Amino acid sequence: MLKKYFLSAFGLFFLFFFLNNVSATITSGPNSPQTMADDATVGTIAWGNPNNAKVSDNVSVNTTSSLSSGTFEMGVVENSIKLVKNGIISGDDKSTSSYLPDSYGYVSYGGSSDLWGLTWTAEDINRGNFGVAYSAAGRFESENPPYYMDTVFSHYLKATNFSFSIPTGATIRGILAEIKQQSFYVGSGFGPPDVYPLVDHMRITVYYTTDTCTYSGSGDWNISIADNCTLNTNTNLSSNKIVFYGNNGIVTINSTISARQIYFTPSAFNGLHMILIKKGASLFFRK
Repeated sequence: MLKKYFLSAFGLFFLFFFLNNVSATITSGPNSPQTMADDATVGTIAWGNPNNAKVSDNVSVNTTSSLSSGTFEMGVVENSIKLVKNGIISGDDKSTSSYLPDSYGYVSYGGSSDLWGLTWTAEDINRGNFGVAYSAAGRFESENPPYYMDTVFSHYLKATNFSFSIPTGATIRGILAEIKQQSFYVGSGFGPPDVYPLVDHMRITVYYTTDTCTYSGSGDWNISIADNCTLNTNTNLSSNKIVFYGNNGIVTINSTISARQIYFTPSAFNGLHMILIKKGASLFFRK
């Protein structure tokens, strides 16, 4: 049998919780692109059959000619990985100049708290011209430090139209791009092989939070302490929970709020914070 607990105040009541760890960030994706293209903004070598990178099926996109061949070849490396905002390839370049793996695997760029040096709105993400662009390079030996040179570059392989539906007003927290790729060696056994970059799939995951001071009407209610919310509307979350996250703020309750559970994330304890339950208000939760 469920037990119902409530906290109320005669005057001001300061409430501090130390409960389970949860994440208040919402994840959307990974989504696959609906549009693929060869983009000649960089490089000289085009990509053939760009549409093959729409899904993960080991039917790959490859450059139309080798990026690395000959006596002094060292292989194929990342050249440039950037996001596409409003149709323009921009932001931080996440390439580490690493060699492509010898077998297919997803390589990750960005993350849940990485905005790639850009400012984003939900509308930016939802547009069909949002995406990611990828370029590879051929690496060759050099007589001078660091004893290699990247001299042959591919065009960008540009993926857009990811069909996101991020809620209007949401705050974008991070963007993760993943590219399933490998090096492919072609040779006759006489001399060094030709090396091609192969891309089988490109996908994106977006991390965001929504307006924290107003309950959406469904699901859990994620409230940022830093937003200094004042909750004036009686709210019943039924079988859902309230999640408090962030720090250095005050949440003031002037109403009756009922939820299945109440949680605090680890970040909520990194600075001064409090929940104020005003006189006549109450906060219910079930065990």
